[in-house]
Amino acid sequence: MPKKQTGTSQPHRSITPPENSGGFSRPRKPRFAAIRFAIVALWLWTAASQMGRIHLVYSYSTIATLPSLLEPFGASVLGLAGSVLLAVGYYVLADRVGRGTRESQQSFTRSDRILLLASTPSFLSILRSIAPEVFPATIWEPIWFSGWTGLAWCILLGEGHPVRSQASEAPAGGTGWNHRAWRYAALGFPMALCLWWSWQSEAAYQSFLLGFNDGGHFAQRVANTAEGRGFLLESPVLPPFWDHFNPGLLLFVPVWWIVPDIRIFFVAQPLAFAVSGWLIYGMARRIGGTRGVSAIWSVAWMLHPSVGQMNLAYTYSWHPIVFAIPFLLGSMLLLLQPSAKSSFSRMGAILCAIVACSFEEGVIVVVGCFAAAMGLRALWGRASLFDRQKDVDQIRAWQWGCVWLVTVVCFLGVYRWSGLAPFQSARFARLGGTTFEILLSPLWKPSEFFGLLGRPRNLPFLAIWLLPGLIGNGWRAPWTWLAMAPPFLVLLVWEHQPAQSIAFQYTACMLPLLYFGSIAGAPDSRATGEATGWATGATVSAMVLSFYFGQLPWSQQTLLDVQARTYGQEDASLRQRGGEDSEWALAQIESLRASGELRVLATGRVAMHFVGCRDLETVGQFWQRRKDLAEHFSDLRDPVLAYDLVFLDRNEEFQQTREETARLREELVKWGFRRVASEHGFEVYRQGNSP
Repeated sequence: MPKKQTGTSQPHRSITPPENSGGFSRPRKPRFAAIRFAIVALWLWTAASQMGRIHLVYSYSTIATLPSLLEPFGASVLGLAGSVLLAVGYYVLADRVGRGTRESQQSFTRSDRILLLASTPSFLSILRSIAPEVFPATIWEPIWFSGWTGLAWCILLGEGHPVRSQASEAPAGGTGWNHRAWRYAALGFPMALCLWWSWQSEAAYQSFLLGFNDGGHFAQRVANTAEGRGFLLESPVLPPFWDHFNPGLLLFVPVWWIVPDIRIFFVAQPLAFAVSGWLIYGMARRIGGTRGVSAIWSVAWMLHPSVGQMNLAYTYSWHPIVFAIPFLLGSMLLLLQPSAKSSFSRMGAILCAIVACSFEEGVIVVVGCFAAAMGLRALWGRASLFDRQKDVDQIRAWQWGCVWLVTVVCFLGVYRWSGLAPFQSARFARLGGTTFEILLSPLWKPSEFFGLLGRPRNLPFLAIWLLPGLIGNGWRAPWTWLAMAPPFLVLLVWEHQPAQSIAFQYTACMLPLLYFGSIAGAPDSRATGEATGWATGATVSAMVLSFYFGQLPWSQQTLLDVQARTYGQEDASLRQRGGEDSEWALAQIESLRASGELRVLATGRVAMHFVGCRDLETVGQFWQRRKDLAEHFSDLRDPVLAYDLVFLDRNEEFQQTREETARLREELVKWGFRRVASEHGFEVYRQGNSP
């Protein structure tokens, strides 16, 4: 007979959950849920507070438009919706992780603390409400907030949400991180933003907010070449490469034959961004990422604030260097092909690199720096960036060295003989009068050199641009950072303020290096969830940055200073799309263009609408080039007589001053031009004998 159990002698039953029990651990304590809810709510309040301000990406200044405690009520609807989506997503994922293993629970507490650290600008808002002079709003608050938010997501998913090691062996349809739906997401999201940016350019065009410089004069070179008026000719008094070396523009000549309209570039440039997103997906897949992780990297590319800002480029419009990006990424992707295809892939990579370099001389520098960095890595015998891909054919140090040597020779030849040297050297006037003096300026003029290098605007520029790459584990690929260092050094000491602004395309050709290093430096996502965390961290940090510094549907206004600099601050409705003044001007322009080939002189924003005319000059550049124009049109009493039509906007002063416009009006009266139309601040002049 078994011995009868007493009330004090119960069999022992363990309540400790088995390790790796897959989500069936001890019950979650209510206080953990309450603490996390409070942290997420504080984070959401901080996100909305930053949206209640205006962050300008040219001067890196912040304008507080509401009392600090009321700033969340100034957030845009789409921006707030995106923040709520991130907040809910974090809470749900953190709750799931918190029910997992002990390691996951440790990750959950660490990520929550980092998210709380990201929300510290809210405490500054409270202090600012008490002493606003002591605690002014700065550009660093959204940067701080974005960086720590991305890191919180990185830790939450990287350590707390492991990916199955069998992901790469999923069935044909794919499951989980290898489901084919991720591939459709990587295709659809870039295309959706492509449509948005195309619409954005068209809206700015109709609102007279796009300038002839830069997009207009590049398009005019294409039009003149297509019409046989001169090889990449912008002005009869300038060589084809007076500012930049871009023979790649010739690729658009056949397109202009088919569609002779500047709007083709409003579609082509966003499409280049979208294609680059698809190539990022392919690169991540080639290096070993699952479809899910690769799609996340593609989204991270599209959300980078610099990518969005490049579309309008501070209203300077499209730039040829953007089209170098997909060719650079294509070259990198071809280098990752299996060794069985190495010869074909290398030739393709070289061809893509050559085409990329044809769009701007700066791309030659970036390709050379990348080759030098990779050559040094191979020379020192370090493991390749691609060492997870056993079938990738390694490129030897001497081969990288040959690429570097070719780029050096090509760049020196372009700089010396293309005609751009005087224009570009003038932007380093404080460092020296010749190229040799500029190169030796750290020794020759250390105070000037380090004074330019240490300008306050350089730090937020670097922080915003580099942050997604840092959060995305790019620091594990130091050789790509070495490749980016020389071009960045040039930008930081350049006496050209747009060079240190994410609103311009000066960093365009370095973005592929940033993402290449981040993707290549991340762990193999087929074996660990860390790659998921790094990719998601980069994406979230880029998305949060895009709330404040991007050009996406949910982004805050970052170009309000452009409107003020163009038309003043007196009337915010001036030249708005669909407005009576804009519609009148557009109708006049359409009628005038239908009258035949014209030689046009116009203010900058208006000149953008006359791209493709026989000859086109802006008011500001007319005064700068008047002496050369007088020599070219020596048979005329005055160079202004070379133009059949003059279309002025007396209110616009972005690419010329109102004084310059007034002086030109006096010249027109002096030389017998007739004013044939005048309304809403616009004036149209024709020569006395013109119809």
